[in-house]
Amino acid sequence: MNLSGKFILVESVTLNGKPYYKPYITHQELMSGGTITFIMGSKPVSAKTSTSY
Repeated sequence: MNLSGKFILVESVTLNGKPYYKPYITHQELMSGGTITFIMGSKPVSAKTSTSY
């Protein structure tokens, strides 16, 4: 979403419609299929992290 030369920074990521906070995607997650959505923006945002990974 919002992909253009102006929007070059990742604002958020969802995996199968759920927020995804890990800084990586595992091989198992990729092989399980589904949808990865990157929301792009033009300004830096604070990183949101999860302690569950």
